[in-house]
Amino acid sequence: MLGQETQFLVLGAWCLVLGQEKQFLVLGAWFLVKLKTSFLRISLQTSNFKLRTSNFKLPPMLLTVEIPSRDEQMSFNRQRWCEVLSDRSFSNLPYRVETNCYGQLLMTPPASGGHSSCQGEIAYELRSKLGGRSLPECPISTLDGIKVADVGWYSESRFEQVANQNVFEIAPEICIEVLSPSNSELEMRAKRHLYFEAGAEEVWLCEVNGLVRRSSSFSTGRIELLSQDLHDQPDHTVEGRSGSC
Repeated sequence: MLGQETQFLVLGAWCLVLGQEKQFLVLGAWFLVKLKTSFLRISLQTSNFKLRTSNFKLPPMLLTVEIPSRDEQMSFNRQRWCEVLSDRSFSNLPYRVETNCYGQLLMTPPASGGHSSCQGEIAYELRSKLGGRSLPECPISTLDGIKVADVGWYSESRFEQVANQNVFEIAPEICIEVLSPSNSELEMRAKRHLYFEAGAEEVWLCEVNGLVRRSSSFSTGRIELLSQDLHDQPDHTVEGRSGSC
């Protein structure tokens, strides 16, 4: 189409230049009228196209996300954690290593002195008051890869079920995270859900200044013994040491 308009323009201009003869003037005018008519037709076609496209709507699209089963994710986590533990290049890294559901490594800065001290106090208080097993840096297999709780407390009966595992596929009854400045609320909320899904009964979020937020899947007398001042309320916030941090 553009080639035709160009021809009209060139021929019309040429005829006007040679316009000493009357027939050339008439012919040039005719070419220019044809050119204007052609552009008008293109303009109308463009307007109709815009009108048609403005009324066009895409059909609804179905997004499918494939999520592995829990058994498949546990098997994948187990294999990936064995690879991480056997890789000597990770042994000297000054980071805590976790993974996501795809096996990609997630590294966080090392703990501060206050963080480490709080971690040690919590582990000691749990062991001394509840018995069982109190494990710092406790690796837990979750639906979103392997997460490492600052402290995990296992009863003896539950620990027997995971004693031979490199990464624990049943979470401790109590999972405790000591908060660092780099931790976000969204991250902690996600970890809490993952720990509960893996079998945790309690998730505690502790700050080094003694502030504790506790979430519970249900109430038990055993946990009340450790923290009588936390009152058995999920997401209850208490200021004070409460025998832990």
